[in-house]
Amino acid sequence: TGDARLREKAEGIVKTRESVSADKIYQARRIAFEMIHVPQTSVFILDGDISYMMGHAEPKVNPLSGELMTGSDLDIILIHDNESAEAINRLGAQMFFGQDMLPPHEKVEVDYDVISLAELGSLNLSKAADLKMAKNILNSIYLRGNNNVYEKAAGILQRAGFKQAVEALTAQAQEIRSQEELRLSIKPVERWNQQDF
Repeated sequence: TGDARLREKAEGIVKTRESVSADKIYQARRIAFEMIHVPQTSVFILDGDISYMMGHAEPKVNPLSGELMTGSDLDIILIHDNESAEAINRLGAQMFFGQDMLPPHEKVEVDYDVISLAELGSLNLSKAADLKMAKNILNSIYLRGNNNVYEKAAGILQRAGFKQAVEALTAQAQEIRSQEELRLSIKPVERWNQQDF
């Protein structure tokens, strides 16, 4: 039946996204482990669609370099505990060159953010950009570095109310999605009723 074919296709898409995401996590770990020296007071994490296992393999052009990239980009965040500006600049350079060291068939765009624990402590719940940064950290995948810094970051965000805010927004988005799915599933029946009666 049509429902079975649709379910099979949806399951295939989910499996493909999970497989692509696993490959992208491997790429991010290669960059973090093989190409970057991570200071003892820092941690690298991966966020974005990969952290939700929603990676895609569609090719796209990197807007900065003009190179053809394969699929989802890697959204990497460095959280540090009072690293020097020199160390942060050195890490940025390593990240920039690290992605270029990948073989051509593994070329991937890397978006890279840096934030300190002190900066995390000054994030404001009422600012959309701060809420987005908090969501990205709270829903991230650990790559490499000091796990205590990672846990401190999560603790700072939780104490400031970001975890609860992100959970509330996620629940609200899921409710809206459920309502929209229900609306879409009812609409064809309503049209059929109107046409035939």
